[in-house]
Amino acid sequence: MLLELEDGTRHRDPDAATIASALRTLDGENNSFAILSEADEVYVQTAGGRDTGFVLEYREGSADAHYRAVRNDLNVGEVVRAFIQYTAGDPSWRVPFDWKRLEMRRLPSRRGGMLILIGALALVAVALLILTCMTP
Repeated sequence: MLLELEDGTRHRDPDAATIASALRTLDGENNSFAILSEADEVYVQTAGGRDTGFVLEYREGSADAHYRAVRNDLNVGEVVRAFIQYTAGDPSWRVPFDWKRLEMRRLPSRRGGMLILIGALALVAVALLILTCMTP
């Protein structure tokens, strides 16, 4: 597993003490999120700070399996417990929370974005050609 924080801190296979210490550095400003991943698209993450509370999310392989805890005011202790249990492979880490599946908007694919860009450039080129031909 890999624990990553917004400030660039990275811990490979973190133990409970490392997780607790790292999550307690989240301040909601310059270091406001942490992601604990076991694979691409398989992770638990949190964002927030002690003053504002934390949100908690997890993803299990795809946008269709991305969930957020209903509460957005979790305390750091709740988040630390969830991360530690997740690391241990204990599925009960989800039990204390009510969850809702997030509807993830799909972004246009890179190819689709490129086609839009090429089309826009072609329109500009045609407009410039027409303007050039119309100028005496």
